[in-house]
Amino acid sequence: MKVDDSENEQAKTDPSASETAVLSPREQIFQAMEKHTRRKAMEFKKVEGLFNQCLSFNDGAIPDRISQHDDQHHREFTNVRSAPPFVFGDQALGINPAEPYDVVWPFARGQPCRDTIVTVGSEPDTPDSLPMYRGTLCAGVESIVTCIAAIWRSMLEQDLRIPALQFSNYKAVIIVPDFVDRGMIKLLMRVALEELQFHAVMLQQDSSAATFAAGISSACVIDIGDQKISVSCVEDGIVLGNTRVLLNYGGYEVSEAYGWLLQRLGCAFVGKLDLRQPHNWHQLREWKEAHCHLVPQEDTFPPSYIQTLNCHIRSFGKPTLSYKCRVSDEPIKAPMGVFFPTAFSMAHSPLMRLIENVTEDCEDVFDTTREITQEHDTMLVQVALQATECGEFAQIRSASSPVMSLDEAVLCSIDRCPSDDMRRRMLQSILLVGGGAKTAGLEAMIEARFVGLVFCCDWFLSLIRFPCGATDILSWMTPELPASWQDKTAARNRSC
Repeated sequence: MKVDDSENEQAKTDPSASETAVLSPREQIFQAMEKHTRRKAMEFKKVEGLFNQCLSFNDGAIPDRISQHDDQHHREFTNVRSAPPFVFGDQALGINPAEPYDVVWPFARGQPCRDTIVTVGSEPDTPDSLPMYRGTLCAGVESIVTCIAAIWRSMLEQDLRIPALQFSNYKAVIIVPDFVDRGMIKLLMRVALEELQFHAVMLQQDSSAATFAAGISSACVIDIGDQKISVSCVEDGIVLGNTRVLLNYGGYEVSEAYGWLLQRLGCAFVGKLDLRQPHNWHQLREWKEAHCHLVPQEDTFPPSYIQTLNCHIRSFGKPTLSYKCRVSDEPIKAPMGVFFPTAFSMAHSPLMRLIENVTEDCEDVFDTTREITQEHDTMLVQVALQATECGEFAQIRSASSPVMSLDEAVLCSIDRCPSDDMRRRMLQSILLVGGGAKTAGLEAMIEARFVGLVFCCDWFLSLIRFPCGATDILSWMTPELPASWQDKTAARNRSC
């Protein structure tokens, strides 16, 4: 009887406990994140009824109107009276939807738009998703070449002040993705040499360029972008082909998840936004960049664990609306989705896809196709092995789980290094690049989750079974090994 009474009392104080059975699949995933959004060292205790408190406040929120001259970030429609053939950058997002323009994407998920590329943005398939912004993808090679050439020419002429007639006097370095195929190389070289007529062109993989910019020769590079996350190990400035992993989610999915969490908390203004319009989607992305983080600290979260945020809705030609909304740990749950990617897959097409390592090319006599087997129907890890001179590629390895998280992708990449000594160097140097890497506290969260995974690997256990003592092993790993690693390493040595 005592157990039943305690359960009933908990159901009364915690509405979510009694409604677990009716929670949607996506709500259950985000609810499971709560234990990861608080650090035990901070001794945060969940305050009962936080969801209802935030919901009641947000339901009755009344916006404040800010006039145009009082809002320094007020937006106006992009002036297209001269009917320019192309509009680029932020100006393209500010075009009136009534104007005869389409927002076109020559690249999607880090690759040129081809028929095999999943369209970025989709209509909601379930109530657990928002109507995401749908862009128009280029159809065909000629359309891609035209778009890329127009974008680069505009950037060089307007931003760098280089006249088009002087392009032939310059040599260009083009940074290409780690997962580059011959078709993409030919396309970019055609744009640079034929369309823009540069004097010479050099191609460089982005992970290798990142290590060069950071001043290091070896590192595990994590590139967190808006539409994809790539992980690669670089040794002496060369990207190791076996270690490349590509995940088809990034900041784009985090923005959608954050908007869905706000709407779930009763923020009606999110539902009023037509997120299929580029300028409205851009506002949601700005809220994500301003609010989302992974730093659960006392100075950030008061004991009540409720914070008030300001969300500004700027419409073209209308006064700015300023809403106040109360949230709990939603700003942490949204970026935590990179460690729980199933929260993204609820509303999207597959988050991992196979890369066409060998694209059909009628001009290449060595062009071949190969059959790809997959244990899971569509969810596979993006790992492409280095090509031989004849264009033959090794088999792509599938993931052990349907969707791979960021920490698992890092471990998968380091695990494919050819030697233990190289794995040790990669563990000592992990480089975060990309816009998503600016999320506060991301590096600490990756380290915290990565520690729990790395000690389960057979190759790491072989490293710590080195004949020397535990103290020597710690200095062998890195002189600044965290205390949590030291305790676990000593325990492993005693068990060995």
